Amino acid sequence: MIPVFFIVAIVSVGSWCEDALRWLGVRARPRWLPGVLGAVGYVSLGLAGPAYLGGRLMGWPGAILGPVLALGAIAVLGRW
Repeated sequence: MIPVFFIVAIVSVGSWCEDALRWLGVRARPRWLPGVLGAVGYVSLGLAGPAYLGGRLMGWPGAILGPVLALGAIAVLGRW
């Protein structure tokens, strides 16, 4: 289930990036841009950022719980 959650989270964040690009008025963009932004955004802000912050605040349990909580927040906001 971990690869499935990873892919669904990337798709959700990519969808949010596509909405943000549309809101900013960027119409002439490559088709791959929202997907790449979703992957980079999820890996940096959904995995690496919470793991680093949780590790600095709570040690190794925080490094494990941070990405899990970020994935839960993405699931709730993405209405999976």
